[in-house]
Amino acid sequence: MLSPQSNRTMYSLVVFLLAAPVIAQAKSVCEGLVWTMDDKLNMCLAKHCSKAGKGEYTSTDIRTCERGLLMDYFSCGGGVMHETMCEMQMLMPVPLLDIDGTAPVTEPPPPLCPKGNTCIWGAFGFGFCCEDKNQEVWHDEYAAKCASPMKTVNITQNVGDGVILRGKSCKDLFCPTGSKCVQGTHLAHCCI
Repeated sequence: MLSPQSNRTMYSLVVFLLAAPVIAQAKSVCEGLVWTMDDKLNMCLAKHCSKAGKGEYTSTDIRTCERGLLMDYFSCGGGVMHETMCEMQMLMPVPLLDIDGTAPVTEPPPPLCPKGNTCIWGAFGFGFCCEDKNQEVWHDEYAAKCASPMKTVNITQNVGDGVILRGKSCKDLFCPTGSKCVQGTHLAHCCI
């Protein structure tokens, strides 16, 4: 049995551990960008720190945020829900012998997905049938193009060159001063 002193020490430790994140947040001053993990997209996206929601996981470093991403996660573009799964099939049709066993008959494999859909493969031999139109929109948004002569704003925070600064919404005020926010269906990016 624990002594009253041990109980008090244990209680103090629990209170400290529970309060530590709140204490750390109270000490931090809201300056600049934070990275928030978007569960639907499984991506870390930028926000101005004043736009981060209460209880939302935030980090001042994109690499720290990315440590929380789910491994082997995949979905249709933009996190759109899928209705049909597709399974890996042989890429080459299997030759079958006709009834008398002499002439090989080759049948094409059945389509993996309904017309207007493409199979997006995951890591373990199955995938999701994703709508072609949505996939096209997602690829265009993820590519984050800017009208000439403007260029995309890239991240320079310990990630190397060419990593595009992306957010969920222009309302999150993540674009640097002097740049223009371009809002898409699933993502937003900055042009300068």
